[in-house]
Amino acid sequence: MYKFKNAFTLAETLIVIGIIGIIAALTIPTLLSNYQEKVFESTQKDAVNRLSNAAALLKVDQGLSNLSESYMSVSANSNNYDSSVGTFLNSYFKVEKSCPKGNNTDGCLSATYLDANDEPHPTTDFSNKYQCAFTNIGFTVCMRPFRVNSSASILVDANGSKNPNALGRDIACYRMDTMGVMSPTDCKANISDVILTSGGSYGTTEWDQLKNLIQSTMGVNSTDAWNLVYYAYRSPVVVKTDMTEADAAALVARIGELGGNAQLK
Repeated sequence: MYKFKNAFTLAETLIVIGIIGIIAALTIPTLLSNYQEKVFESTQKDAVNRLSNAAALLKVDQGLSNLSESYMSVSANSNNYDSSVGTFLNSYFKVEKSCPKGNNTDGCLSATYLDANDEPHPTTDFSNKYQCAFTNIGFTVCMRPFRVNSSASILVDANGSKNPNALGRDIACYRMDTMGVMSPTDCKANISDVILTSGGSYGTTEWDQLKNLIQSTMGVNSTDAWNLVYYAYRSPVVVKTDMTEADAAALVARIGELGGNAQLK
């Protein structure tokens, strides 16, 4: 006599398959998302390392002690990004697409980006402030040059114009000091520099208050602040970089109240 072994019925098999499908639907997207975030993080680290190494090579190639002496440093009023940071990016990276300041959505960045609340904004918030390059590795590097008494600002999109184009995910911002050391910073849209072009009337109470304002804003000592304010009419001074337009406008207004002249850059 044959003995029949117990087996799953068709209905039971379908139920098990259904349960597996539900579990997969719930877990696979999370796993893929976590994997993608790790890829973004790894690419950002790679970009930072490559930028740091490129800065070190530039110092060696030009025999410089710091980057403020290099072609990446421009005067306070200069708009010459192409021959400064543009030259740096094209010299030390394999660039597939160069995107000049004001035209960064043509192959380097997406037309829109998402802020920390996943709200969309036009990339033109950034495009008029950075010179960009899409590299053969797949990430985009955007830079602002060094100015007098300031560091260079850098934006990296880990996968160029591809999604998600979100701050804190594939997009991150950094500062490079004059020694080439990189440090993370917040990405600010619509940023401006404040340039002091004259320090007002020497010897007045307002002039002394202006000197104190410059000293605290720039983090310099009293003697340096005195010289900066006194000689600003000869050589414009970068008072503060990468400010929001509202904060920059407020600082310019305050300088004006104290008899000085300043402008947004």
